[in-house]
Amino acid sequence: MRHLFTFLFLTLGLQIAEAQEPYRSFESYASIPFVSEGKSWDIHRWVYENSFYYNDHYFLSGDTLLNDKKCMKLYMTTDQENFPSAIYPQHEVGFYRGALYEEDGKVYMVSSSNNSVALLYDISLVAGSEGKVNGTTVKVQSVDTLFLAGCYRKVMIVRTWVSNGSYFDEPWVEGIGGPNPFNPVSQGKTGGRVDFVGYAENGQTLFSSEDFEALQALAKEGERVKFVEEGKVWTYLRTGPPAYMHFFSLFIQGDTILDGKECKKLYGDHYDYHVPYEPICFLGGLYEEEGKVYLVDNVYNTTDQWFHQLLYDFSHQVGDTFTVDNDRYHLKLVEIREGEVHHGQDYKVHVLQWDSDRDGWHWGYKYVTWIEGIGSTYEDLFEVCPIMGKYGFLTSVTLNGDTLYYRDIPEVCKEMLGVKHVTTDESQVTDKKYDVSGRQIKEARKGQIIIRDGRKFILR
Repeated sequence: MRHLFTFLFLTLGLQIAEAQEPYRSFESYASIPFVSEGKSWDIHRWVYENSFYYNDHYFLSGDTLLNDKKCMKLYMTTDQENFPSAIYPQHEVGFYRGALYEEDGKVYMVSSSNNSVALLYDISLVAGSEGKVNGTTVKVQSVDTLFLAGCYRKVMIVRTWVSNGSYFDEPWVEGIGGPNPFNPVSQGKTGGRVDFVGYAENGQTLFSSEDFEALQALAKEGERVKFVEEGKVWTYLRTGPPAYMHFFSLFIQGDTILDGKECKKLYGDHYDYHVPYEPICFLGGLYEEEGKVYLVDNVYNTTDQWFHQLLYDFSHQVGDTFTVDNDRYHLKLVEIREGEVHHGQDYKVHVLQWDSDRDGWHWGYKYVTWIEGIGSTYEDLFEVCPIMGKYGFLTSVTLNGDTLYYRDIPEVCKEMLGVKHVTTDESQVTDKKYDVSGRQIKEARKGQIIIRDGRKFILR
């Protein structure tokens, strides 16, 4: 509940800022400095080697002149007993970590060992622009203005690439920094993790970990591709012997409330796993919250036993481990690929490592791919890991007739199914036409298999 109030406060703060005080549009506004006396930051630092959290306290105190730049000294205290004092000289007030200065919206850090300079933040970047921070490429996803820590501040959602196209998104707050304040591009790269605890000025805490979590949730919601949408259709090909090979589809149509949750109804068309078998069957309700996709169903056909099954979880960052399907699958997110384009739409592909031995399948580690807004491309929407993937695959996903995803069917399957012709010209299928279930349809969708004059077509 506390997170919800924080999230609502941030959202309302954004609305107020945009309606009353557009960023930098009024004369009294002054940029919020990062470097000033009395500022402090607290973090938890997780070190994998000894599996322990250390509590670190950073603070700015005293001026100095380095490389002809007027700087402010940065110190740190920690509860780590073996902290490397040979690298970071210990003073009466704490370990000296270097010095900071800022120019034109850029915050620089001067090393304590050799006076080399690294760029920590570039608040002057605009949405869509790229820059180099400490040698790492970053891209600004969005820029907003929020009333935080007592004043209006610029909030940037910054994407940092880790390796092989993987990345993580984190907020930078003007005058405060990111969740890892003094190494903002290291998260996900090193053998540890940093969790933000709080930011204070002159001993008064103004910004907490809950505030950063709310910002991160806001950023993730804004960038995700929606999964549960009215009019979305998944079409699959069930492979096998010719007598069993067939198409079936799952589709979303209509609203409902199941077990107190507002859901979209999910139906199956010739879905042969449904018992008792019906040409069109109701499979349950779908809803999504903060990147998580749930199925609400009543597998025992009673009115008092509803199950909320977590199908997909797109909320994680690289390195996170989690479970889905009532802890049936243990997964680790190892990569997020950006820029997977299907029919003009950019999608993010989550590459996951599945510990099949732990889950009783004894196949070792297998790699699984999920596409945001689409799910897995295996035999079934519910098959989030490839247990039976060799028996079928996803052929297309459409939304209100527009193709979101398409995969061509192997020639041998076309021959078995009697698909003799593939066309991109809708004028060729303008007479009476039917879907694979034998129902007459008025308008053909791209990627849909259509029966006309006894022949089957795939419209692209």
